[in-house]
Amino acid sequence: MEKEASRWEASFLRRHEAGRPLIVLSKRGGGLVPVFQIVWTLRMETVEHRDCFYDWLCQRLDRWEAWSRKASEYGAVDLTLHLLQVAAAALVNADVR
Repeated sequence: MEKEASRWEASFLRRHEAGRPLIVLSKRGGGLVPVFQIVWTLRMETVEHRDCFYDWLCQRLDRWEAWSRKASEYGAVDLTLHLLQVAAAALVNADVR
């Protein structure tokens, strides 16, 4: 799934950089040569935590493009806060998008 997602217009991907597990949100940039740019990152303490959060994100594939726009238009902090709200709402079975 992740390999396929890496070719989408926007996708969350698991990475491991500088000894830290990360989730990154990459988005296809505009221009003649479509280059991917990272618009958001989240460092996790363990690979297990990263993979668990990535699985949670994968259950919401339909939101990835909107979340990518949010990160691009309003910044990474806004996306982080939004994802925390969505995750908290999911814990109490509320639906926030």
